[in-house]
Amino acid sequence: MLIFLWGIASFALVPPLAVRVMTAAADAPNLASAVTIGAFNLGNAFGDALDGGLIAAGLGYPAVAGAATSASGLATVLVGTRRDAAGSAARLCEAEGR
Repeated sequence: MLIFLWGIASFALVPPLAVRVMTAAADAPNLASAVTIGAFNLGNAFGDALDGGLIAAGLGYPAVAGAATSASGLATVLVGTRRDAAGSAARLCEAEGR
């Protein structure tokens, strides 16, 4: 049951992310859509490669591999959020003439 709920939660993230990307790239929606799908595929491939490497190194199946993948995803989100906030602040200052 928990795996089923995990899958629902994972797929529930895709539409809000797609809307955010399409809003940010209103001038080139086709390119933004293609890059978004490419990023999802790259993330899947990178996560699988990372997990396979951890398992091959003998660091354990579910605990270590899952924790490493989750930590790298969290770090990516935090860096992206910080960059987005900095860019928003810079655009606001430009708009106000500072």
